[in-house]
Amino acid sequence: MDKISKFSLILILITGWIFSGWPPVWQYPPLPPKPQTAAAAPLHMLLFWDGGSAPTGWSIVTTYDGKFPRGESAANFATTGGNSTHTPTTSSVVHNTTSAGAIVSGATSVSNYTHTHTSVSVTVGSASNLPAHKGLKLIQFDAGIPVSIPTGAIAIFDAAAPSGWTRQSAYDGYMIMASSTAAAAAGSDTHTHSLTWSTLSAASQTSTGDTASQAATTGHTHTAPNATATASATALPPYIQVIIAKADSATASLPNNMIAMFDGTPNAAWTVASDSGGAFYQKLIRGATTYSTSPSPTGATTHNHANETSGVSGGASNKGKGSTTAGTAVSTEDHTHTVTAAFNTGTDNMPPWFNVVYAKKNTNVAPNAPTQNSPSNGATGVSLTPTFTMTATDDDQDNLGYKVTIYSNSGCTTVVQTNDQSVSSTGWTGTNATCTAAPTACYASSTQASYLTQSALSGSTQYWWKASAKDPDGSTTFTDSSTCNNFTTEAAASLTFIVSTDNFPALTPGSPVYATSTLSVTPNNATGWYVTLSGNNVVGNDTAETAQALNDGGSNSITDLDPQWTAPAATTTTSGAVAVSSGDDVLAFRVMSASGTQSFLSTSWWGADDTKFTNARWAGLASSTNVSKIGNTNVTSGGSAALNTVQFYVDVSGTQPMGTYTGTITFTAVMN
Repeated sequence: MDKISKFSLILILITGWIFSGWPPVWQYPPLPPKPQTAAAAPLHMLLFWDGGSAPTGWSIVTTYDGKFPRGESAANFATTGGNSTHTPTTSSVVHNTTSAGAIVSGATSVSNYTHTHTSVSVTVGSASNLPAHKGLKLIQFDAGIPVSIPTGAIAIFDAAAPSGWTRQSAYDGYMIMASSTAAAAAGSDTHTHSLTWSTLSAASQTSTGDTASQAATTGHTHTAPNATATASATALPPYIQVIIAKADSATASLPNNMIAMFDGTPNAAWTVASDSGGAFYQKLIRGATTYSTSPSPTGATTHNHANETSGVSGGASNKGKGSTTAGTAVSTEDHTHTVTAAFNTGTDNMPPWFNVVYAKKNTNVAPNAPTQNSPSNGATGVSLTPTFTMTATDDDQDNLGYKVTIYSNSGCTTVVQTNDQSVSSTGWTGTNATCTAAPTACYASSTQASYLTQSALSGSTQYWWKASAKDPDGSTTFTDSSTCNNFTTEAAASLTFIVSTDNFPALTPGSPVYATSTLSVTPNNATGWYVTLSGNNVVGNDTAETAQALNDGGSNSITDLDPQWTAPAATTTTSGAVAVSSGDDVLAFRVMSASGTQSFLSTSWWGADDTKFTNARWAGLASSTNVSKIGNTNVTSGGSAALNTVQFYVDVSGTQPMGTYTGTITFTAVMN
């Protein structure tokens, strides 16, 4: 066989770069985390309850038992006042002579017909301030404002009870008082005071004369009038007439037009009705068939009593007589008096009360403006495919869908991208709720939404963005974030890849020769790169192999080491590369240790060092259908070129035909 005098390997090298804008996993959220301000304690919704223990998530409030809820502003919540009883006062007592004596004259002093008793008083008994009422327990939602209402909860309405609620007619005509038990009817809209009169003191206004008849002398007294007289009145405190209804089952949401009590000002989903000028301002509530802000009879904080006249007193205590001559009219010995008490006006009739905030549920409202969490306003070096995070709350506690709009101007008018979750859910993560309308995968109110940009932005460019939120199942109107935040992207990802190759020298059968390719990689990212290698598919008569073969342009070829190279999943995993021996008639390759980036080189793949026939490990060239990594690094090059060397080995038998053998190898560098 003819001796092979010379052959060479021509390596055709493909260089390239892949743009990579994905941020490092630690970039969002930024570290250290932004300090958070402690949130204020939530306000609480309060409803009525006539059952046993409170439903789950609710607590029974006993602080105000025995008191009537009264509408007020949030600033005055829990202020109490009123009294269980009242006692009116009198300003004057009028007393009258009831009988006349004869016409007399003479020397005896007797009482004038029109005499008075100056020291007469009346004692007024107390009466209840409690109007006709029934008691209900007061329950509080522990976490603020609930999403739904539990079965059996009792609320008030200003219109007919909605579907799923039953009007509680048993409370018609009764005011509602907080009570430790669901109490039966008590109290009354009317009340009565007892009146007790004092003894009538010595009489004045005398007449002088003689009479043959008995007459009351001056200075006489009377026993007190009888106590049969009473003072009665109808006295209702200010109130509003409401419809009281009970939830038949647990509701899926809060019904519109429900009126609830709160211990503070609720969110925008509610309209406060108890501030100054509101329908519930400083008013108690009373059940009725219809809602009315001007019920009849009307109520007031005070009431008046008409004058009350007593029964008759006892007769005069002293008497005398004289001659029957003409004279002055006198009071007979058996005369009596009645007494009239005049009551002071403005007697307080407010029962014990405590202030609450009454608010009415609005028709479904749009979410609040989202907070733009990241990128932060003014952020720089932002990835070309940034992750946007945002958070919105819905006062109705409804689930939310989001939209991210990217602009090219500070006025946020020129749109670059619109990424609407209801149009495409790709890139949106962290959903934790379900909506009926699109997007069906939603975010619960207050849950942070996350969107990974699917179309890369330009490098070193300033952009502006807004987050928008809507309630797909309620108010479908988007609410935009209040500001147009800006950010600047990082420089466009770039990678410079240069391959320098020397050819094999002339080959003598039985004497292996070597060639190298030097890989120079300069990326601008911080997370490293990797390189793949592949050869051309089988050519010539290399029918036994599936990978690279050196070919002389005809039917002759030199095959590569079997098996062809396949990279393990991890650089720490031992590969299928093997040692070769001098005289092995194959083409093989490996990554050398010398002059290489150590983080790129895997000794588990290519051996502990470059000792040719002992520690060094070799593999056959992968085919174009099995492109595989030959090395990987997850660290930056520091802005300078990183060098690594690929070594090639070839040997042939003495029967190998002479010629020039060539083949193609493709290296590809990719940024991590």
